[in-house]
Amino acid sequence: MNDQKHEQIAGGRQYQAVCLQDYHNKKEFMSWLRTGLESYLLHDKGIKAFPGAVADIGQYDYLEEGLETAFHKLPPLEQAYFRQAVADLINTWEVNNINLPVLEHLLCLAATLPTKEVLYGLPAWLRFGYLDLLPDKVADDLFGQIFLTVARLAGPTRESVKCVRGMIALPGFNSDWAGMALEILWLCDEKNIASHFERLRPYLIDLMQGESSRPQRWAKRLLDVVGLDVIMQALYPLSSILMTIPG
Repeated sequence: MNDQKHEQIAGGRQYQAVCLQDYHNKKEFMSWLRTGLESYLLHDKGIKAFPGAVADIGQYDYLEEGLETAFHKLPPLEQAYFRQAVADLINTWEVNNINLPVLEHLLCLAATLPTKEVLYGLPAWLRFGYLDLLPDKVADDLFGQIFLTVARLAGPTRESVKCVRGMIALPGFNSDWAGMALEILWLCDEKNIASHFERLRPYLIDLMQGESSRPQRWAKRLLDVVGLDVIMQALYPLSSILMTIPG
């Protein structure tokens, strides 16, 4: 990147006139996103923190919508670099109480674009234990946002199944997420639903024993998403597992 693209100043970076299409690799997009988000969220620089996307961001109330608009103006190859930049930033982010808003916006952006590349590295990031460094309430909220992001990105791929299973194995997972986890796994890997159900059994038991309206809401949601025919086909291999869940 040439010197006319940006100059360093104390306390951050100040950009001169830039066109976003001038960025041509993942490293440049990572620098642009990191610097822009930190300047916008942590240093109150406003939309000028995103040179080359000021006009796009200024059209919207939400930052992610403006970044999405700027993203779609990029050529296909640069879009791929941009998505990978988002994924790599999330999967290497050393989160703390100060920079937490940046990670939260990156997760929203990943879900918006969408950036399925996040699914490849997210389980390893979670296992690293960054959530353990945050206050419990903050960590729980961030885990929830991560799980919702995964739900929006998941599809019938091995990476989706591996990512959801990785999150189920974490201490932050509880019965509040069991229904959504089973729904995602059902849609991603229907043929192995019996093993997914077994993996989630203790959490589903806790869910079914909770407040009276939760099991009904979850069952209706699963029926709407999956469909009765698919559920009926799965009942036979699941019968031995279902017998262990209180009615």
